[in-house]
Amino acid sequence: MSASSQRTGIRLFAYMTQVVMLIVWVANMAYPAWRPWPVLLPFTLLLLGQAYLHTQVQRAAERRWGWQYLMIQSLLALALVLVAGRGLLLEALFAALAGETIGLVQGWRGRAAGLGVVVGTWALATGLTSGLEALLFQLPFVLVALAFASVYVLVFLRQEEQRQRAERLLGELEVAHRQLRNYARQVEELSVTQERQRMARELHDTLAQGLAGLIMQLEAVDELLDRGDADRARTIIHRSMDRTRKTLAEARATIQALRLPMERGDLVEEIRRELDRLGQEAAVQTLLDLGPGEITAAPDIALQLYRIAQEGFSNVQRHAQATQVTVRLWTEDGRIHLSIRDDGVGFDTSVRAPGHFGLTGIGERVMLAGGSWSLTSRPGEGTELHVRLPQQSSRQEGSL
Repeated sequence: MSASSQRTGIRLFAYMTQVVMLIVWVANMAYPAWRPWPVLLPFTLLLLGQAYLHTQVQRAAERRWGWQYLMIQSLLALALVLVAGRGLLLEALFAALAGETIGLVQGWRGRAAGLGVVVGTWALATGLTSGLEALLFQLPFVLVALAFASVYVLVFLRQEEQRQRAERLLGELEVAHRQLRNYARQVEELSVTQERQRMARELHDTLAQGLAGLIMQLEAVDELLDRGDADRARTIIHRSMDRTRKTLAEARATIQALRLPMERGDLVEEIRRELDRLGQEAAVQTLLDLGPGEITAAPDIALQLYRIAQEGFSNVQRHAQATQVTVRLWTEDGRIHLSIRDDGVGFDTSVRAPGHFGLTGIGERVMLAGGSWSLTSRPGEGTELHVRLPQQSSRQEGSL
Protein backbone atom coordinates (compact mmCIF):
# COMPACT_ATOMS: atom_id res chain seq x y z
CA MET A 1 0.00 0.00 0.00
CA SER A 2 1.50 3.32 -1.00
CA ALA A 3 2.32 5.95 1.63
CA SER A 4 0.39 8.64 -0.25
CA SER A 5 -2.82 6.58 -0.28
CA GLN A 6 -2.44 5.98 3.46
CA ARG A 7 -1.97 9.68 4.14
CA THR A 8 -5.05 10.58 2.11
CA GLY A 9 -7.21 8.00 3.88
CA ILE A 10 -5.96 9.01 7.33
CA ARG A 11 -6.59 12.69 6.64
CA LEU A 12 -10.16 12.13 5.48
CA PHE A 13 -10.85 9.82 8.40
CA ALA A 14 -9.50 12.47 10.78
CA TYR A 15 -12.01 14.98 9.40
CA MET A 16 -14.80 12.53 10.09
CA THR A 17 -13.61 12.12 13.68
CA GLN A 18 -14.01 15.86 14.28
CA VAL A 19 -17.72 15.56 13.61
CA VAL A 20 -17.96 12.44 15.78
CA MET A 21 -16.17 14.15 18.68
CA LEU A 22 -18.49 17.16 18.49
CA ILE A 23 -21.44 14.80 18.79
CA VAL A 24 -19.73 13.04 21.74
CA TRP A 25 -19.17 16.36 23.50
CA VAL A 26 -22.81 17.46 23.10
CA ALA A 27 -24.16 14.04 24.15
CA ASN A 28 -22.04 13.87 27.30
CA MET A 29 -22.21 17.49 28.42
CA ALA A 30 -25.92 18.17 27.73
CA TYR A 31 -27.38 14.92 29.06
CA PRO A 32 -29.14 14.53 31.41
CA ALA A 33 -28.43 18.21 32.11
CA TRP A 34 -25.51 20.51 31.55
CA ARG A 35 -22.58 19.11 33.49
CA PRO A 36 -21.04 21.22 36.23
CA TRP A 37 -17.78 23.07 35.62
CA PRO A 38 -15.60 20.50 37.42
CA VAL A 39 -16.68 17.96 34.75
CA LEU A 40 -17.32 20.23 31.77
CA LEU A 41 -13.93 21.97 31.82
CA PRO A 42 -11.56 18.96 31.99
CA PHE A 43 -13.74 16.95 29.60
CA THR A 44 -13.71 19.80 27.08
CA LEU A 45 -9.96 20.35 27.39
CA LEU A 46 -9.20 16.66 27.02
CA LEU A 47 -11.52 16.38 24.01
CA LEU A 48 -9.94 19.44 22.38
CA GLY A 49 -6.50 17.91 22.92
CA GLN A 50 -7.60 14.68 21.32
CA ALA A 51 -9.22 16.60 18.44
CA TYR A 52 -5.98 18.52 17.88
CA LEU A 53 -4.01 15.28 17.76
CA HIS A 54 -6.46 13.97 15.16
CA THR A 55 -5.45 16.89 12.96
CA GLN A 56 -1.80 15.82 13.32
CA VAL A 57 -2.37 12.21 12.33
CA GLN A 58 -0.90 12.78 8.86
CA ARG A 59 2.32 14.16 10.34
CA ALA A 60 2.51 11.20 12.69
CA ALA A 61 2.18 8.87 9.71
CA GLU A 62 4.89 10.70 7.75
CA ARG A 63 7.32 10.62 10.68
CA ARG A 64 6.45 7.03 11.58
CA TRP A 65 5.18 7.98 15.01
CA GLY A 66 2.18 5.67 14.74
CA TRP A 67 2.68 3.82 18.00
CA GLN A 68 3.44 6.99 20.01
CA TYR A 69 0.33 8.64 18.57
CA LEU A 70 -1.80 5.59 19.34
CA MET A 71 -0.65 5.36 22.97
CA ILE A 72 -1.22 9.07 23.67
CA GLN A 73 -4.69 9.02 22.09
CA SER A 74 -5.62 5.88 24.01
CA LEU A 75 -4.64 7.52 27.30
CA LEU A 76 -6.67 10.61 26.39
CA ALA A 77 -9.69 8.43 25.56
CA LEU A 78 -9.30 6.61 28.89
CA ALA A 79 -9.16 9.95 30.73
CA LEU A 80 -12.29 11.19 28.93
CA VAL A 81 -14.26 8.12 29.98
CA LEU A 82 -13.08 8.44 33.56
CA VAL A 83 -14.05 12.13 33.64
CA ALA A 84 -17.47 11.62 32.02
CA GLY A 85 -18.30 8.49 33.98
CA ARG A 86 -20.94 6.37 32.34
CA GLY A 87 -21.25 8.72 29.34
CA LEU A 88 -22.97 8.40 26.00
CA LEU A 89 -21.33 7.41 22.70
CA LEU A 90 -17.85 7.30 24.28
CA GLU A 91 -17.20 4.09 22.37
CA ALA A 92 -17.03 6.22 19.21
CA LEU A 93 -13.71 7.61 20.46
CA PHE A 94 -12.23 4.13 20.40
CA ALA A 95 -13.81 3.38 17.02
CA ALA A 96 -11.99 6.41 15.60
CA LEU A 97 -8.72 5.17 17.09
CA ALA A 98 -9.30 1.72 15.59
CA GLY A 99 -9.75 3.24 12.14
CA GLU A 100 -6.61 5.36 12.48
CA THR A 101 -4.65 2.32 13.62
CA ILE A 102 -5.23 0.67 10.24
CA GLY A 103 -3.64 3.65 8.51
CA LEU A 104 -0.82 4.28 10.97
CA VAL A 105 0.52 0.80 11.65
CA GLN A 106 2.02 -1.42 8.93
CA GLY A 107 1.45 -5.17 8.57
CA TRP A 108 -1.35 -7.35 9.86
CA ARG A 109 0.53 -8.24 13.05
CA GLY A 110 1.18 -4.60 13.89
CA ARG A 111 -2.42 -3.67 13.16
CA ALA A 112 -3.69 -6.55 15.30
CA ALA A 113 -1.48 -5.38 18.16
CA GLY A 114 -2.69 -1.78 17.72
CA LEU A 115 -6.32 -2.86 17.75
CA GLY A 116 -5.55 -4.90 20.86
CA VAL A 117 -4.31 -1.73 22.57
CA VAL A 118 -7.50 0.10 21.61
CA VAL A 119 -9.77 -2.72 22.82
CA GLY A 120 -7.74 -3.09 26.02
CA THR A 121 -8.00 0.63 26.77
CA TRP A 122 -11.75 0.58 26.21
CA ALA A 123 -12.13 -2.49 28.43
CA LEU A 124 -10.14 -0.80 31.20
CA ALA A 125 -12.18 2.39 30.95
CA THR A 126 -15.51 0.55 30.90
CA GLY A 127 -14.56 -1.79 33.74
CA LEU A 128 -13.52 1.12 35.95
CA THR A 129 -16.65 3.19 35.27
CA SER A 130 -19.42 0.61 34.70
CA GLY A 131 -18.22 -2.66 36.16
CA LEU A 132 -17.52 -6.11 34.80
CA GLU A 133 -21.13 -6.93 33.98
CA ALA A 134 -21.50 -3.87 31.74
CA LEU A 135 -18.12 -4.65 30.16
CA LEU A 136 -19.18 -8.16 29.16
CA PHE A 137 -22.55 -6.92 27.92
CA GLN A 138 -21.08 -4.15 25.73
CA LEU A 139 -18.05 -6.08 24.48
CA PRO A 140 -19.73 -7.76 21.42
CA PHE A 141 -21.24 -4.46 20.26
CA VAL A 142 -17.98 -2.59 20.71
CA LEU A 143 -16.03 -5.25 18.83
CA VAL A 144 -18.48 -4.99 15.92
CA ALA A 145 -18.15 -1.18 15.91
CA LEU A 146 -14.34 -1.34 15.98
CA ALA A 147 -14.30 -3.98 13.24
CA PHE A 148 -16.62 -1.88 11.10
CA ALA A 149 -14.39 1.19 11.48
CA SER A 150 -11.27 -0.85 10.71
CA VAL A 151 -12.76 -2.51 7.63
CA TYR A 152 -14.10 0.80 6.38
CA VAL A 153 -10.67 2.43 6.54
CA LEU A 154 -8.98 -0.62 5.06
CA VAL A 155 -11.37 -0.71 2.08
CA PHE A 156 -11.02 3.03 1.60
CA LEU A 157 -7.22 2.77 1.56
CA ARG A 158 -7.37 -0.06 -0.95
CA GLN A 159 -9.61 1.97 -3.24
CA GLU A 160 -7.36 5.00 -2.87
CA GLU A 161 -4.36 2.89 -3.75
CA GLN A 162 -6.09 1.59 -6.90
CA ARG A 163 -7.05 5.12 -7.88
CA GLN A 164 -3.50 6.42 -7.49
CA ARG A 165 -2.17 3.39 -9.34
CA ALA A 166 -4.53 4.18 -12.20
CA GLU A 167 -3.35 7.82 -12.15
CA ARG A 168 0.28 6.69 -12.27
CA LEU A 169 -0.52 4.36 -15.15
CA LEU A 170 -2.27 7.18 -16.97
CA GLY A 171 0.76 9.39 -16.43
CA GLU A 172 3.07 6.65 -17.73
CA LEU A 173 0.82 6.21 -20.77
CA GLU A 174 0.96 9.94 -21.45
CA VAL A 175 4.76 9.85 -21.22
CA ALA A 176 4.85 6.82 -23.53
CA HIS A 177 2.54 8.61 -25.94
CA ARG A 178 4.85 11.62 -26.04
CA GLN A 179 7.82 9.32 -26.58
CA LEU A 180 6.00 7.59 -29.43
CA ARG A 181 5.30 10.96 -31.03
CA ASN A 182 8.98 11.84 -30.72
CA TYR A 183 9.96 8.46 -32.18
CA ALA A 184 7.52 8.94 -35.03
CA ARG A 185 9.04 12.35 -35.73
CA GLN A 186 12.53 10.84 -35.72
CA VAL A 187 11.41 8.03 -38.03
CA GLU A 188 9.89 10.59 -40.37
CA GLU A 189 13.12 12.59 -40.40
CA LEU A 190 15.10 9.40 -41.00
CA SER A 191 12.74 8.44 -43.82
CA VAL A 192 13.28 11.82 -45.43
CA THR A 193 17.05 11.36 -45.18
CA GLN A 194 16.83 7.88 -46.67
CA GLU A 195 14.60 9.18 -49.44
CA ARG A 196 17.14 11.87 -50.28
CA GLN A 197 19.91 9.28 -50.37
CA ARG A 198 17.82 7.05 -52.59
CA MET A 199 17.08 9.91 -54.96
CA ALA A 200 20.81 10.64 -55.12
CA ARG A 201 21.49 7.00 -56.01
CA GLU A 202 18.78 6.93 -58.65
CA LEU A 203 19.97 10.15 -60.27
CA HIS A 204 23.54 8.91 -60.18
CA ASP A 205 22.53 5.62 -61.82
CA THR A 206 20.67 7.42 -64.61
CA LEU A 207 21.96 10.90 -65.32
CA ALA A 208 25.53 10.51 -64.07
CA GLN A 209 26.16 7.20 -65.79
CA GLY A 210 24.40 8.25 -68.98
CA LEU A 211 26.28 11.51 -69.21
CA ALA A 212 29.59 9.83 -68.43
CA GLY A 213 29.03 7.34 -71.25
CA LEU A 214 27.95 10.12 -73.60
CA ILE A 215 31.13 12.09 -72.87
CA MET A 216 33.28 9.05 -73.64
CA GLN A 217 31.47 8.47 -76.91
CA LEU A 218 31.77 12.13 -77.92
CA GLU A 219 35.49 11.97 -77.19
CA ALA A 220 35.72 8.92 -79.45
CA VAL A 221 33.78 10.77 -82.17
CA ASP A 222 36.14 13.74 -81.88
CA GLU A 223 39.14 11.45 -82.28
CA LEU A 224 37.59 9.69 -85.31
CA LEU A 225 36.79 13.00 -86.97
CA ASP A 226 40.40 14.08 -86.53
CA ARG A 227 41.40 10.90 -88.36
CA GLY A 228 38.84 11.53 -91.09
CA ASP A 229 36.82 8.38 -90.30
CA ALA A 230 33.39 9.97 -90.67
CA ASP A 231 31.48 6.73 -91.19
CA ARG A 232 32.58 5.22 -87.92
CA ALA A 233 32.06 8.54 -86.17
CA ARG A 234 28.50 8.68 -87.51
CA THR A 235 27.86 5.16 -86.16
CA ILE A 236 29.03 6.19 -82.69
CA ILE A 237 26.90 9.35 -82.88
CA HIS A 238 23.83 7.23 -83.60
CA ARG A 239 24.65 5.03 -80.60
CA SER A 240 25.10 8.15 -78.48
CA MET A 241 21.72 9.43 -79.58
CA ASP A 242 20.09 6.14 -78.66
CA ARG A 243 21.80 6.13 -75.29
CA THR A 244 20.85 9.75 -74.65
CA ARG A 245 17.20 8.98 -75.38
CA LYS A 246 17.26 6.01 -73.01
CA THR A 247 19.01 8.04 -70.30
CA LEU A 248 16.43 10.79 -70.67
CA ALA A 249 13.59 8.27 -70.44
CA GLU A 250 15.09 6.72 -67.30
CA ALA A 251 15.65 10.16 -65.76
CA ARG A 252 12.01 11.07 -66.36
CA ALA A 253 10.87 7.80 -64.85
CA THR A 254 13.14 8.37 -61.85
CA ILE A 255 11.83 11.86 -61.25
CA GLN A 256 8.19 10.87 -61.66
CA ALA A 257 8.10 7.51 -59.91
CA LEU A 258 11.63 7.12 -58.51
CA ARG A 259 11.41 3.48 -59.47
CA LEU A 260 12.24 1.58 -62.63
CA PRO A 261 9.55 -1.00 -63.44
CA MET A 262 11.23 -4.35 -63.04
CA GLU A 263 9.39 -7.62 -63.37
CA ARG A 264 10.80 -11.03 -62.50
CA GLY A 265 11.47 -12.03 -66.08
CA ASP A 266 13.11 -8.72 -67.10
CA LEU A 267 16.22 -8.97 -64.92
CA VAL A 268 18.29 -11.23 -67.16
CA GLU A 269 17.29 -9.38 -70.32
CA GLU A 270 18.06 -5.99 -68.81
CA ILE A 271 21.49 -7.13 -67.60
CA ARG A 272 22.17 -8.77 -70.97
CA ARG A 273 21.22 -5.54 -72.78
CA GLU A 274 23.48 -3.45 -70.53
CA LEU A 275 26.34 -5.92 -70.99
CA ASP A 276 25.95 -5.84 -74.78
CA ARG A 277 26.02 -2.08 -74.74
CA LEU A 278 29.18 -2.18 -72.61
CA GLY A 279 30.81 -4.46 -75.18
CA GLN A 280 29.92 -2.11 -78.05
CA GLU A 281 30.87 1.14 -76.37
CA ALA A 282 34.02 0.01 -74.55
CA ALA A 283 35.18 -2.43 -77.28
CA VAL A 284 35.57 -5.33 -74.83
CA GLN A 285 34.64 -8.99 -75.07
CA THR A 286 31.69 -9.86 -72.84
CA LEU A 287 30.39 -13.14 -71.49
CA LEU A 288 27.16 -13.75 -69.58
CA ASP A 289 27.11 -17.01 -67.61
CA LEU A 290 23.70 -18.01 -66.21
CA GLY A 291 23.00 -20.66 -63.58
CA PRO A 292 22.88 -22.87 -61.75
CA GLY A 293 19.41 -22.24 -60.35
CA GLU A 294 16.41 -20.33 -61.65
CA ILE A 295 17.25 -16.64 -62.02
CA THR A 296 14.22 -15.09 -60.34
CA ALA A 297 13.86 -12.40 -57.71
CA ALA A 298 11.23 -10.13 -56.22
CA PRO A 299 10.73 -6.88 -58.19
CA ASP A 300 12.51 -4.68 -55.64
CA ILE A 301 15.43 -7.12 -55.38
CA ALA A 302 15.65 -7.33 -59.17
CA LEU A 303 15.68 -3.52 -59.36
CA GLN A 304 18.54 -3.27 -56.89
CA LEU A 305 20.54 -5.96 -58.69
CA TYR A 306 19.98 -4.23 -62.03
CA ARG A 307 21.15 -0.89 -60.64
CA ILE A 308 24.22 -2.55 -59.12
CA ALA A 309 25.04 -4.18 -62.45
CA GLN A 310 24.68 -0.78 -64.17
CA GLU A 311 27.13 0.76 -61.74
CA GLY A 312 29.55 -2.13 -62.13
CA PHE A 313 29.50 -1.86 -65.92
CA SER A 314 29.95 1.91 -65.70
CA ASN A 315 33.00 1.48 -63.50
CA VAL A 316 34.48 -1.03 -65.95
CA GLN A 317 33.95 1.34 -68.87
CA ARG A 318 35.40 4.37 -67.12
CA HIS A 319 38.26 2.95 -65.11
CA ALA A 320 39.14 -0.68 -65.84
CA GLN A 321 40.77 -0.43 -69.31
CA ALA A 322 39.75 -4.07 -69.67
CA THR A 323 39.63 -6.31 -72.74
CA GLN A 324 37.26 -8.91 -71.31
CA VAL A 325 34.35 -8.80 -68.89
CA THR A 326 32.66 -11.89 -67.47
CA VAL A 327 29.30 -11.68 -65.73
CA ARG A 328 27.86 -14.57 -63.74
CA LEU A 329 24.30 -14.71 -62.48
CA TRP A 330 23.07 -17.63 -60.39
CA THR A 331 20.96 -18.60 -57.37
CA GLU A 332 21.91 -20.67 -54.37
CA ASP A 333 20.22 -21.28 -51.00
CA GLY A 334 17.52 -18.68 -51.59
CA ARG A 335 19.97 -15.97 -52.64
CA ILE A 336 20.73 -14.53 -56.04
CA HIS A 337 24.39 -13.91 -56.89
CA LEU A 338 25.90 -11.41 -59.31
CA SER A 339 29.59 -11.50 -60.19
CA ILE A 340 31.27 -8.96 -62.50
CA ARG A 341 34.92 -9.67 -63.29
CA ASP A 342 37.25 -7.83 -65.63
CA ASP A 343 40.90 -8.24 -66.64
CA GLY A 344 41.66 -4.53 -66.38
CA VAL A 345 44.25 -2.51 -64.51
CA GLY A 346 42.70 -3.07 -61.07
CA PHE A 347 43.22 -0.76 -58.11
CA ASP A 348 43.95 -0.61 -54.40
CA THR A 349 40.62 -1.21 -52.65
CA SER A 350 41.82 0.56 -49.49
CA VAL A 351 41.95 3.87 -51.36
CA ARG A 352 38.72 5.52 -52.49
CA ALA A 353 38.91 8.49 -54.80
CA PRO A 354 36.88 11.48 -53.50
CA GLY A 355 33.82 12.51 -55.47
CA HIS A 356 33.08 9.00 -56.78
CA PHE A 357 29.91 7.63 -55.21
CA GLY A 358 29.45 4.44 -57.23
CA LEU A 359 30.80 1.95 -54.68
CA THR A 360 29.05 3.83 -51.87
CA GLY A 361 25.76 3.51 -53.76
CA ILE A 362 26.36 -0.22 -54.28
CA GLY A 363 26.93 -0.68 -50.55
CA GLU A 364 23.75 1.22 -49.68
CA ARG A 365 21.67 -0.80 -52.12
CA VAL A 366 23.03 -4.09 -50.80
CA MET A 367 22.30 -3.04 -47.23
CA LEU A 368 18.72 -1.97 -48.04
CA ALA A 369 18.10 -5.32 -49.75
CA GLY A 370 19.46 -7.25 -46.77
CA GLY A 371 22.39 -8.77 -48.69
CA SER A 372 26.17 -8.73 -48.69
CA TRP A 373 28.90 -7.89 -51.17
CA SER A 374 32.64 -8.03 -51.67
CA LEU A 375 35.13 -6.31 -53.93
CA THR A 376 38.40 -7.97 -54.88
CA SER A 377 41.06 -6.09 -56.83
CA ARG A 378 44.79 -5.54 -57.06
CA PRO A 379 46.74 -3.21 -59.31
CA GLY A 380 47.38 -4.99 -62.60
CA GLU A 381 45.24 -8.02 -61.75
CA GLY A 382 41.71 -6.89 -62.61
CA THR A 383 38.64 -6.50 -60.41
CA GLU A 384 35.76 -8.70 -59.29
CA LEU A 385 32.52 -7.47 -57.73
CA HIS A 386 30.42 -10.15 -56.03
CA VAL A 387 26.93 -9.31 -54.74
CA ARG A 388 24.61 -11.64 -52.82
CA LEU A 389 20.95 -10.65 -52.31
CA PRO A 390 17.92 -12.59 -51.04
CA GLN A 391 15.56 -13.64 -53.79
CA GLN A 392 12.57 -12.49 -51.73
CA SER A 393 12.23 -9.27 -49.78
CA SER A 394 12.68 -9.69 -46.04
CA ARG A 395 10.93 -6.37 -45.41
CA GLN A 396 8.70 -3.95 -47.24
CA GLU A 397 10.63 -0.97 -48.56
CA GLY A 398 8.17 1.39 -50.09
CA SER A 399 10.93 3.83 -50.93
CA LEU A 400 13.04 1.52 -53.08
